[in-house]
Amino acid sequence: MAALVVGACSIVGCVSTNEVGGSENATPTTTTVPTEPGTFGADVQYEGVLATVVSVVPFDQSPNGVPRIKVVVRVENTSGWVQRNPDLRLLCDETTNTGDWFLGSTWEPNVALPVNAVSQGEVIIGFPQKGKSPEYPLVACTGARLRLTMVDSRTPVKRTYDYPVDQGVIAEAAKRPRGPALPLPPRGG
Repeated sequence: MAALVVGACSIVGCVSTNEVGGSENATPTTTTVPTEPGTFGADVQYEGVLATVVSVVPFDQSPNGVPRIKVVVRVENTSGWVQRNPDLRLLCDETTNTGDWFLGSTWEPNVALPVNAVSQGEVIIGFPQKGKSPEYPLVACTGARLRLTMVDSRTPVKRTYDYPVDQGVIAEAAKRPRGPALPLPPRGG
């Protein structure tokens, strides 16, 4: 019976650290609501944080050959307390690993977002690794989607949105040349 409960939760996206039939001293539960579809250019809001995933385009591969995309994001904190920028990752059907952001990004996921602050910029996200070694990234990414995860600093509840990434963007990113290491050094005089 416990396996059925855990399996059902994983389908709808909830996460629980409690054991089924646990004791009074069980670990508190972490809850995630089901993932909602996201639309590029449309605002989403959670607990006073307004986020907009504006666009996504192919970007040069990393110096190590990791295909990458560039995403424009805007976030505003209208709550009365310090929040965090949402997390943003690339998911593909080929693996449970997720693609993470690279140096050279002008917008950083998961950093503190002061009250009444606006954070806007570009985040460079690499394709997920193929297995357990970062030297082997995916070279194809079917079912590509950006997952935006919003959290409230006062509660463990999360809200997630999936933005479908056009397969043409993914195919172009996989063909792009290797770029320089980022961030680039400042021009000397």
